[in-house]
Amino acid sequence: MMHLVTFGAWAQRLGLRARGFRPRVVHSAVGPVHLLEHRAGQGPTLVVIHGIGADLTHFSRVLTALRALGGVVIAPDLPGHGASPPPSGGAGGLRTGALEALAEVIQEPAIVFGNSLGGLVAIRFALAYPEKVRGLILSSPGGAPMEEAALRGLLSQFRMDAPEKARAFVLRLYAKRHWFTPLAAPFVRASFARPFMERILDEATVEELVTAEEIASIAAPLLFLWGGQDKVLLPENRDFFLRALPSHAVVKEPPHFGHCPNVEHPRELIAEIASFTRAVVEGRAPAGHRSVDRPRP
Repeated sequence: MMHLVTFGAWAQRLGLRARGFRPRVVHSAVGPVHLLEHRAGQGPTLVVIHGIGADLTHFSRVLTALRALGGVVIAPDLPGHGASPPPSGGAGGLRTGALEALAEVIQEPAIVFGNSLGGLVAIRFALAYPEKVRGLILSSPGGAPMEEAALRGLLSQFRMDAPEKARAFVLRLYAKRHWFTPLAAPFVRASFARPFMERILDEATVEELVTAEEIASIAAPLLFLWGGQDKVLLPENRDFFLRALPSHAVVKEPPHFGHCPNVEHPRELIAEIASFTRAVVEGRAPAGHRSVDRPRP
């Protein structure tokens, strides 16, 4: 099964290249970072960052559709994922390599989208390079602060030392069971069994998580998406972001979205990204979204 999925990812990369995406390698202080980019005119720059254990091919349909906005579309393989080799420095190297690569390839302020771990990377990039972020879209982002015991409990679901744990994880990953769910479990297990992935889980600390002050300080237009059927992250994670988001942020919680809307509902996710991007470019509030309503402590 692993070979079939690997072949599928390879075929998707070829498909993206046939649609005008070109490979690029950025050399960071912790190793090379591979990405695909599509350049088609004077439109906005969009960056799409995948989550832990995934790679850019998981967003193939999203990337293909975003070409229609007529600008630049950039999709990195995070260090240790996809075509990017594991960085030196372990979990810290992932962050360093990702931020350095994005800083180099983003030539003008970009709309930056991140899902799960990619959401945390997007947040860190927006904090480190605010001048390069024109807008920020966070889809079930990781990084909410929690106690050490809660963090270990959350990360334990990614330790799939038995086939049944992998099957259970894949069932949580999506809002509902699909035909491909049992087929995906062996590949997911193999992906997280790699030494680099185990090192990420071992080295993750509460000190690496974001603070409310950091989230509140983000000045760029911000769209926060959280799936009503997200079964990977905790409800407390969602509540933290809703309390911490800056007042100008807008929130949308599609009740049928799981943790990976790029797989289950790509058309709706594409529409959300395109609508937000057009609003930011035109200098208006995103249509159809509500302002942040902070939960009471």
